[in-house]
Amino acid sequence: MTNKFSILTKYIAFWIILGLGLIGCTIVTIYQLYTWFLYEKAKTVAEQVIMFRQWTASYGGIWTKDKYDNHFGYLLKASNEKTSLLSTNENLIGEEVNTIFYLHNPALATRELSSLSEKKAKEFRWIFKVVSDRPISPQGIPDQFEREAIKTLRKEKKEELGKFIKDGFFNFSSYKYRYVKVIRVKKGCLKCHGTPEELDPRFKQAILDKYGPAAKRGMNYKEGDIRGVISVTIFPDFRGTAAQFLKPVPENFFLLLILVTIIFMTFGSFVAVYWMITRIKQLRDAARNISIGKLEVDLGVKGLDENKVKDELTQVAIALERLRISTKILIERFKNRKK
Repeated sequence: MTNKFSILTKYIAFWIILGLGLIGCTIVTIYQLYTWFLYEKAKTVAEQVIMFRQWTASYGGIWTKDKYDNHFGYLLKASNEKTSLLSTNENLIGEEVNTIFYLHNPALATRELSSLSEKKAKEFRWIFKVVSDRPISPQGIPDQFEREAIKTLRKEKKEELGKFIKDGFFNFSSYKYRYVKVIRVKKGCLKCHGTPEELDPRFKQAILDKYGPAAKRGMNYKEGDIRGVISVTIFPDFRGTAAQFLKPVPENFFLLLILVTIIFMTFGSFVAVYWMITRIKQLRDAARNISIGKLEVDLGVKGLDENKVKDELTQVAIALERLRISTKILIERFKNRKK
């Protein structure tokens, strides 16, 4: 079967197969590296959200003055008929009257931050939200991926889970990276999420007033329990990433060097094989002429010493030249005997 194709055809076929294999391996490698990059980005976002929640919780929440988001509301309100503004040196800066402060507990502050990430999605290309399998607010209801992720994290006792999601290989607009990280109940969380004995009466009543009966789903947790997950969605920017790789910056010179090296290796191997095939064809034609009695052929090796020649094809040509000369001598002797 292989004898039906020339060496050049076989060589070209080999390089085509090798090239397709290299392209496939390159695509898989780039995919894995890009997935790892998206995972690290999503993990960083989740960790920053966790730090924000811890910071908020360490102060018992965030108080805003005379302002709150009507969509999210607030947990507690504090009114003050007279408020003194003092510097760090206790110097009186000024006084305000009828000041109102609004408390945003860590969960509420995180939801407001999540809403901001959705508004900036086109600019930042990522969003996040905090969801739970026991939500007390509509914003905390998980989607199908998040529900399955929470089940998996509980079952496998993992702290995080990431997955590249797409709807069709060439439907690039559907590509997204989903990541979830566990939120565990800390000691400071028990004032709002603990058992009846651990709940702060003020927070308990404020949560019930704000969320109604659904608020009870967020209670009766123990320290270390999974309260929910931080869900991060990254929207890959393929064009931006490709443009970054093509920028003439020092960081990309190594990739350019690899590409140039591959091109030169491919071109050089084709030149070498083409030269070898051309030489083999010359030897083939010479052997064919000798076989039919056409002995006046020039193999281009006259005067060469086989012991000093290292090139194998030239050695074959020298051997063929000896065969040509021997055949010519035998034919001349045979003709002389007949005379």
